[in-house]
Amino acid sequence: MITIPITQAHKELTLKYAPGQDLGGYSNLDKSDLGKSSRLGFQHTGIYGELAWHMFRRGNTIKLVKILEEKFATLRPTKKGDGGYDDDITHNGTTRLIDIKSSHIVDEDQIPKLNLVIPDREYHEHMIYVAAFTIGNSKEDRLNIDRVVLAGWCPNEQVKDRWRYDDKKRAVRVPNLRDMSSLKSIFEPIIGSE
Repeated sequence: MITIPITQAHKELTLKYAPGQDLGGYSNLDKSDLGKSSRLGFQHTGIYGELAWHMFRRGNTIKLVKILEEKFATLRPTKKGDGGYDDDITHNGTTRLIDIKSSHIVDEDQIPKLNLVIPDREYHEHMIYVAAFTIGNSKEDRLNIDRVVLAGWCPNEQVKDRWRYDDKKRAVRVPNLRDMSSLKSIFEPIIGSE
């Protein structure tokens, strides 16, 4: 697992971009989700997960900001979602999209008991899913978090089981995810060049 500390600058970036995450695509939040937090709270959680990924991959948020700005400019007018695109990796001539799946928790010790959860409509071929957990002091406050833990990753081919709490979602247990360092070896040579 990789821990990314959250700075004040990260909080400001999240505060700026989270409200714009309503791109016009289909919302995956149902009533039980919205009972846990507001739509904006979920958007904060998602941006923090993406931010942690870019800090892990590139050591900065430059590419994240470019991706978010491009999504706002191209997807909002068409009222379409992003198809799970948060980044991409090309390795040995094959490109896979990266989709960061973020959850907010208050107890980091629970991570090994948790799952990477993927709603059916967010399952895509040629995708790599990364489990991100935002850690905060309150279940309700999803903006003021201290750190994000990137717990592991898996290719879409590994996503086979149904989540026991909701049969419209798939899940991979955190202990069954691949270590982040194995993914880092694919993109390590490009750090700093983007």
